[in-house]
Amino acid sequence: MRLTDWARHPLLDKYVGAPHWSPDGSYILFMGSLKGHKVVMPQNDWPSYPWIIDVRTKKLRLIGQTKDRWYMNVAWLPNQQGIVARVVYGKKPQFGYYTNLQASFVMSGGEERLVMIDTKTGKEETIRRDLSPGLFWVLPINQKIITYDWRNDRLTLFDLSRGKWHTLRKSAPLDVAAISPDSKRFAFHNKGVVRVYTFQSGKTRVLYNARDLYSVGRRLIWSPDGKWLVLWHTSGDIISMHPPVVDTTSYITLIDALAGKSRLLLEDSKDIPIGWTGDSKNILLKRGGKADGVFPYDAKTVLTAYPISTASAELSRMEIVGQQDGIDTANP
Repeated sequence: MRLTDWARHPLLDKYVGAPHWSPDGSYILFMGSLKGHKVVMPQNDWPSYPWIIDVRTKKLRLIGQTKDRWYMNVAWLPNQQGIVARVVYGKKPQFGYYTNLQASFVMSGGEERLVMIDTKTGKEETIRRDLSPGLFWVLPINQKIITYDWRNDRLTLFDLSRGKWHTLRKSAPLDVAAISPDSKRFAFHNKGVVRVYTFQSGKTRVLYNARDLYSVGRRLIWSPDGKWLVLWHTSGDIISMHPPVVDTTSYITLIDALAGKSRLLLEDSKDIPIGWTGDSKNILLKRGGKADGVFPYDAKTVLTAYPISTASAELSRMEIVGQQDGIDTANP
């Protein structure tokens, strides 16, 4: 079911991405560009803003302010009455990149803030100022947020209901991280090592150690039952500063989050983990590629359910073939 049609919408422009289901599954929060707001940056980006779509009615709503704001990360609050966003204020800020766009930091011309936006009124409330790069995670059960400050590798917990901050770890370098589905643990990766922090005890232990100084985490995803972690990471040999890493190899590793054991699932594969099936028995993998059609923008996505109990991923595979600008059914 197609939910958005930018060509017919008066405000929504071409770019649409980063969808997030609401806690009750009735809405989708996503990032979308706005017609007339195409400001080309040195990194060839343009501003995008948070939108909410009602899955049943397909009605779109633009959330938050749009003037001199650059939205980097967005997430639902568990009560679904608001969203959390990392926003850069400024007319034309200059960005640098930490590991990816979501972790970019402001070099000049802007101020970073963590804000909470009421989904009904659009009212914006600043939670924290001056984040760099300001990664954050919302606990899926309670009204709490974890922030990560790149400048000092500090993890901080903010309780929205009480309005109080609490430092979790003063030194916790990371490139990717994830909160367990039960909100009791926080896993993070850095330089080939996956650690897990337990909120109740305040203790951290190592789950996985590849001893690879040049390993970079790309994604870290908990299974729904909280027993497993899938890590997508790359490594390579450093030859020069530009580029910093060459001859990279990708890996997909399965980690037992309870026993601390791990095994390599795929090496140098084009598949990317994007989630799990609800029974925690299969990892969902995505592979993109050029379709065989005659249209120049045809793209093919292959989705694979990779069973963690076997070495074969051929049991469940589905291909989705689409076109960037849609298909004219009257004249295909």
